[in-house]
Amino acid sequence: MTSAAERAGRGVVDVHAHLYPTAFLEALRSGAGDGVVEVEESDTGWRLVVGKLPFVDLEPEFFDPKVRLAMMDASGVSTQVLSLPPPMVYWASPERALELCRIVNDSLAQLAADHPGRFVACCVVPLQAPELAAEELRRAIEQLGCRMVLFGSNILGTDLDDASLAPVYEEIERLDVPIFNHPIIRAGLPCLRDHRLDVSLGFTLETTFAASRMILGGVFDRHPGLRICWSHLGGGLPFLADRIGYLSRQGRECFPGIDGIARDPFASYLRHFWYDTVVYSERNLAFGMSFAGADRLMFGTDTPFFSDTTDFLLTMIRRSPLVSDEDEEAILQGNAIELLGLQAVPPVHTAPDVPA
Repeated sequence: MTSAAERAGRGVVDVHAHLYPTAFLEALRSGAGDGVVEVEESDTGWRLVVGKLPFVDLEPEFFDPKVRLAMMDASGVSTQVLSLPPPMVYWASPERALELCRIVNDSLAQLAADHPGRFVACCVVPLQAPELAAEELRRAIEQLGCRMVLFGSNILGTDLDDASLAPVYEEIERLDVPIFNHPIIRAGLPCLRDHRLDVSLGFTLETTFAASRMILGGVFDRHPGLRICWSHLGGGLPFLADRIGYLSRQGRECFPGIDGIARDPFASYLRHFWYDTVVYSERNLAFGMSFAGADRLMFGTDTPFFSDTTDFLLTMIRRSPLVSDEDEEAILQGNAIELLGLQAVPPVHTAPDVPA
């Protein structure tokens, strides 16, 4: 049996890590946010403002790769898959969004090239303009070497089963690249600002809604090659999939208009899905394993927004009696290596002490 110390020294891939590239923030400071997304000076440095409301204070770990590498070494993470955090780029005009996507993709790809094995680039594309998005996706994957493409849970209110996205889905299938889906709050729900329910509740509702619409809207019938990793363990999907599936079959007897487009039972489409481990209790981890299986879970932390979760999540996974040694290896690196087509990841630089 592998010892705790040996397991702690193995490579760990964090598939849910965010970075605002400095060039992207500088573009916003220079007016590329068009008054919608702005970077302002704050008491601690920079602050990101969205729709005139403060969104997040930008500490160095949000944009400085040297600080990020030090954090990774301290917590025992060897590799991070970097994606652009909310509000992403869907708020912009197509031309502005393409400009910002190119800045982000060039920056993240360069970081991955400068630090091989430590960073992997997840590209962002202007989904509000599908033809431009398909073009930028080709460039990011074929020329820059990005390994994943970022999707929001909606595109400024357009849902992910919308037929307009077909050119992007077709290109994703051709390139055989996985999607990382991260929630983004749509407009019109100001009540979610109270208690910051937009983050704690709204994000998970958005993810559940997006995944369900993609299935029931027939996206996977039209594009059977799609593979998606859902953030935050798929939101409420593991807890609601049985209900959604049941009602999609039986509910039409009571409720008119339930007829869906999908050809097959709801649960059969879950084979297209993977899930990160951004959970906050062993109970939820256990439910995720029961729902999806260890071969469909991938380690994620939501760094740097909740950077303290990294040690917590690693310790929880490694100590849980529900997680076998084989499961642990799959969740912490093996599944990500396979899904993203990575080479074997490096061992951690500084592995934390993990009790046996």
